[in-house]
Amino acid sequence: MTKQSILGRITTLVRANVNSIIDAAEDPQKMIDQLIRDFTNNIADAEGAIAETIGNLRLLEQDYQDRHGDRGAPADPGPRARGGVEGPGVEHALVLLVVDERAVGADHRAQVPE
Repeated sequence: MTKQSILGRITTLVRANVNSIIDAAEDPQKMIDQLIRDFTNNIADAEGAIAETIGNLRLLEQDYQDRHGDRGAPADPGPRARGGVEGPGVEHALVLLVVDERAVGADHRAQVPE
């Protein structure tokens, strides 16, 4: 029992000293600057993902138009394809993305603007 209490005390002492060193090294201004850099990078990544998604959507719309011509969308694609989306627009195109996913294939990739 004495060994456990000694080891426990040593562990607590080491943890306290490590935490003290970390606290002394922390600079709130530097931490805020790093958070801002991280958030800025996350925003840039999100913008890139959005641009890629829009590009993929445009490619899909073009493929859909090439396949269906002037006929447009089918009159009633079915309850699964509708997914609660009403009217034309981006939401409708995303539903078509799900419906025509197999027909388009994975070889279409959008060019993300720089």
